[in-house]
Amino acid sequence: EGPGLTTSLTRRNATRRGDTLTGALPLATLERSADVEWRIPNITAFDRTLVLSANAGREETDAFDRESVTVSGAFEVRASRQLTYTLGVASELTREDDAFEQRDQQIVSTSLGVRLDHADDPLDATRGWRLDTRAEPGLVIGDRETQYVSINTQLSAYRPFDERARFVIAGRARSGFVYGAALSDLPVSRRFFAGGGGSARGFEFQSVGPTDDDGTPTGGRGLLEVSAELRWRREGPLGYVLFLDGASVNENEGVGFDDVRYSAGIGVRYDTLIGPIRFDVATPIDPRDGDDPVQLYVSIGQAF
Repeated sequence: EGPGLTTSLTRRNATRRGDTLTGALPLATLERSADVEWRIPNITAFDRTLVLSANAGREETDAFDRESVTVSGAFEVRASRQLTYTLGVASELTREDDAFEQRDQQIVSTSLGVRLDHADDPLDATRGWRLDTRAEPGLVIGDRETQYVSINTQLSAYRPFDERARFVIAGRARSGFVYGAALSDLPVSRRFFAGGGGSARGFEFQSVGPTDDDGTPTGGRGLLEVSAELRWRREGPLGYVLFLDGASVNENEGVGFDDVRYSAGIGVRYDTLIGPIRFDVATPIDPRDGDDPVQLYVSIGQAF
C-alpha cells in the first residue's frame, strides 16, 4: 500500500473531566486526511464514553478516487471487562469517481457495534477469542439514491500448544454483507474490497474480487475472509509465523468457499514494549494473470 507518515497531537484533560482531544494528519501514498477526535469519559455513568469526531480526506486507489467530509458521534458502553457495545450516528459528504461513474452523495447512517473480548492481550494474544460485530443502516441521497443495511462480523481465536505459549495456533474469520442497494448505487466506502496487509496477504491491495471490463476493481456486497497462523516464539524478542490467508468478494450479498482465493507466507516478529513489529512475505496460491509473485508487509502488532 506504500509508505506513509502520521503526525498527531493530543491534549488530555482539557475540560477537567479526563477527556482526550486528538488531532491527526495522516499522509500516505493512497490516503491523506485531517482527523479530530474528542473522547469524553464517564458520561451519565462510569465506563460510558462519548466520542465525537470529524474527518476530511482524499483517497486515490486503483478502485476509486474519493474526497469526503465526515462528522460522527458514538456512545461507548463498557458493560464488563469483556463486553463493550457502541451506538453511533454519522453524516458524510462524498465525491467519488469509480468504475461506474463520478457522483456526489450524502450518507446518513446509524450503527450498533458489539465486542466480546476474551483474549489475554490486545496486540499479541496467545489464548482466548474475540468477536466483533457491527450493523449499520444508512440512507444515501444525491446523484444516486438508495438505502442499505451493512452487517460486518469478525471472530478471532487463539490456542497455545504449551504452558509457556511458545507455540500458538491462531485463526480468524470475517464476513460482511450489504442488503437493499445495488452495487452501482452504493458508495465505495460501504462496499467490500479484499487483498492487502489487513485482508489477504499475498494479493495486491483491493485486487481480490470483481472488476469491470478494464480490470478496475468494483468492490462487492458480500465478503468472506479466513486466516490461520502457526506462531513460534523463541527465547528473546524474535518469533516466527507460518500463515495461510483466503478472501472472496462477490457482487451480490453472498459468498461461498468455492470462490475464495488463497495465499500463503512466512513472517518474523520482533517483540517491543508496544507489541510485536511484524514482517510478512506472502505469495498467491494458484496465481492468475496480473498477480505479483510476492508481497511484503511491515506493521505493528499481530495480523489479528
